[in-house]
Amino acid sequence: MRRSLSIIPRRIACPFLTIAVGLSVFFTLLLSISGAQDTPARAKSTAPAVFQEHEAGKLRNSVGKEIIVQGRVATTSSSSSGHQFLNFPSGAIRVICFKEDLRNFTDGGPAVIYKGKSIALTGLLTKRGNDLQIQLKSPKQISVAGAKPDRPGRAPFVLKETSPGVFVTPAGLRFAGLDPEGRTRIEHVMRHAKDEPGRAGSHGVFEKGSQDDVLALIDEAWMLARKRGIKPAKEGNSLAYSIPMGRKIGYLGGTEGTRRRKPALTRLFLVIRSGSTDVITAFPK
Repeated sequence: MRRSLSIIPRRIACPFLTIAVGLSVFFTLLLSISGAQDTPARAKSTAPAVFQEHEAGKLRNSVGKEIIVQGRVATTSSSSSGHQFLNFPSGAIRVICFKEDLRNFTDGGPAVIYKGKSIALTGLLTKRGNDLQIQLKSPKQISVAGAKPDRPGRAPFVLKETSPGVFVTPAGLRFAGLDPEGRTRIEHVMRHAKDEPGRAGSHGVFEKGSQDDVLALIDEAWMLARKRGIKPAKEGNSLAYSIPMGRKIGYLGGTEGTRRRKPALTRLFLVIRSGSTDVITAFPK
């Protein structure tokens, strides 16, 4: 009787020991599989592949992907419909800027700006017929070899919201309240970031259309006005500054700009509320 009782616990313990060992093996395998799956994901790079413009074979294997292509723009051309083209020496790939995207460029468009220059172009590689093609929509897609960085030595532009709906720039300009049509003051200024060809009369348009670029330029103009002691014209409860920037900062848009072929503008017109730094409006003039 004693013997049989001493055996019973061993028989009961065996299944539990087997289950414990099995679970240990299962979780070990699960962790090793999970680690194997995670490793490629961590190693995978999302950066676009870089190609030289003459690598036709490699380029054809990358259709449908975002890539960076490097090379010298040998020639440029324009079509009768107004599109512009950048042509590399090998002819393996063409770069097209459609007419509606030319407004994003200045000084004659990409055909003038990049002719003869060595560039690195980022974009989606597509195929039109048997031709490889990248669509150029913005100057931000291109870097030019040897070009100096924009606004060198300056800190990134940071706009601070000091209270709900009140924003202050690094130079201390304040954007608060609404214009007569219910837009915020920033929205009001940003109407000048894009041309409205059908808008009657003149319409000053900023050369660089991002909000940070526009507000940083206004900050720069405000600091220049204070440094040079530029005196404003008083208009009711506001002060209007006409600040020479010494370079092209925009162009004339609207119906008048279209009639005059969008001449360059080099001054910033800035209106602030008297006794404050509250911006009412600002645009190239």
